[in-house]
Amino acid sequence: MPDTAVAAPERSAASPARPREALICVALAVMAFAVRYFNIVPSYNLFIDEVTYSEIARNIAEGEGVTSYDEPFTLHPPAALAVFGLATKVLGLQGDPADLAYALRPVAALFGAATVALTYLIARRLALPSGFALAAAALVMLDPFQIRYDSQVMLEAQTQFFAALTILLVITRSPGLAGLSAGITFCSKETFGLVLGAALLVMLFSNRPIPRPQTLKVIGIGLSLYLGNLLATIWLGGLDAWAQSRGNGLTRLIGLNQETGFNSDTVQVSLFSRLTEHFDRLAVTYALLLLGGVCCLVLVRRLTLWRPSTAPDAVVATTAWALAACGYLVYAMLFGSIEEQMFYIPLVPCVLCLAVVTAWYDRTRVSALLLALFLTVDVWVWSRVHSADSNIYRQFFTWAETGIPHGSRVAVTEDSAQFVLEQVDLGNWHTPADLSEHDVDYVLINPRLVEHGYGLGDRALLEYLETTAQAVFTKTSEQDGTLILYRLNSAGAS
Repeated sequence: MPDTAVAAPERSAASPARPREALICVALAVMAFAVRYFNIVPSYNLFIDEVTYSEIARNIAEGEGVTSYDEPFTLHPPAALAVFGLATKVLGLQGDPADLAYALRPVAALFGAATVALTYLIARRLALPSGFALAAAALVMLDPFQIRYDSQVMLEAQTQFFAALTILLVITRSPGLAGLSAGITFCSKETFGLVLGAALLVMLFSNRPIPRPQTLKVIGIGLSLYLGNLLATIWLGGLDAWAQSRGNGLTRLIGLNQETGFNSDTVQVSLFSRLTEHFDRLAVTYALLLLGGVCCLVLVRRLTLWRPSTAPDAVVATTAWALAACGYLVYAMLFGSIEEQMFYIPLVPCVLCLAVVTAWYDRTRVSALLLALFLTVDVWVWSRVHSADSNIYRQFFTWAETGIPHGSRVAVTEDSAQFVLEQVDLGNWHTPADLSEHDVDYVLINPRLVEHGYGLGDRALLEYLETTAQAVFTKTSEQDGTLILYRLNSAGAS
């Protein structure tokens, strides 16, 4: 590609009429919500974070504050959790933590669907033709990785929505609203806040057309909201609890603490093996991240060739967002505590960068065929995931109501069942000696979690159970492995 400057897209390459644009956004959001909502409960296994966040949401709804099992919860800021709490209160949601989590999943799906509409709006502000903007929105709408995290009671969907909204408001030069949105991002999940903050700093020091006073105002409002949240958290939960959780988070971020994640010594599978394991479902996601990351670098190069006054605000803001998100992911992969959900952070900005570069340089039939291939594969994966019952915990809890005698002693070696199982004696016994000493009747274990270093089980315990106990419940999920309940010989045939 020659180094001569490429003309910026015309600023007057105007947006479509507002009513038409609004109608398209509504249609995109409705379709995106539909593909997320369909079979939302059976399609995705219950995750431990969902149990925790739904319990916190109930506490917020009942006026007990941001607490988890009678203790202040300071691991994450409270904004996204407060939204779940508000939904729990307004909708009158009830039930055990699992049932409450299932009832709250559509709330996350709503935010994920709204992010699809924001993707379209940002693409139009990038002066892309409507076809390219719709293509970018469709890729986000149907991406299986995006849908997964938009369909569970996690913090990702809400926080990504506010991050994308901040970028859109920066582009439209609405610094007050952008600062408010940035503050909500900072107060929802700090990894997203870190990426957004880095993007704003790139805009601030890039000598590009977005006025520095505007960017400073966005940063100032956002940080003020975060500081207020910080002081409230310390006041309500105590300085020690906050300092411990923030210290743990910081050391994990920079890589000094590798308790979890694929760089941890306790995890028996590598990041590469995990990625290849899911290649049949996430091949398009990997392609979007890789191609989008390359396109981000292309845009950085092109921006250096434009005169600062001619570089479009939308291109500067989107490139800064993608650069910060990709930079964070690369650092986490090489040095930090890399976890699967971190790949969610750069997906939307990478799709936007890919759309921009494709629109500028490659309006060929090859691009159209590649888009058709990506969307076809995504639809196939969606139909495969959303037509199967992969919620092995839900199946287990239903079976356990009659399959486990009341009063039985059950050892749980994973993280979710202990908060949902009722009318049994639960414990975290996880060695053969513990099982014998405490007269344990049943052991619940997931071999995949053992391989990944999560939970309390280890290879020695699994081998002991395989040779001395009887598997009385076994359910397998393509995404989450096999959940097995072993009955020890001491339990007899009850």
